Amino acid sequence: MFANSDRKDERLRGPKFMVYWQGRTMLADRSLFNAVVKTASSEGLGFEMEQAVSKGKFLNIEFFITFRGKETRLRAKLKVIYCMILSSNRGVYMEARILDMADGDRHTYNNVLQALGDAKEMDLRI
Repeated sequence: MFANSDRKDERLRGPKFMVYWQGRTMLADRSLFNAVVKTASSEGLGFEMEQAVSKGKFLNIEFFITFRGKETRLRAKLKVIYCMILSSNRGVYMEARILDMADGDRHTYNNVLQALGDAKEMDLRI
């Protein structure tokens, strides 16, 4: 570990869960990009999209999950903590820390994470 490294700005800590949630992001310049959330943790999200965003920058995300039998939209403000350009022009994979989420959305998100952690059918932990 480097002397000046900031542990909280490295990768998301576990438990992380594999998910596949469709969504979209809005960057600071108000441009919209489709996104697919691939990992979820209590700290933040890992997702793929077309446009790279620099570490430390902010973006908004809106993604859709199925919760209690219906599709639910969740929104959050994020801070990018990791960005990796994927090969073969497949876009980028980023991890971002959740900075702000409405109380209702946070409650739903935490319930989904709890359900993923309790799932007996398959192990979704990364």
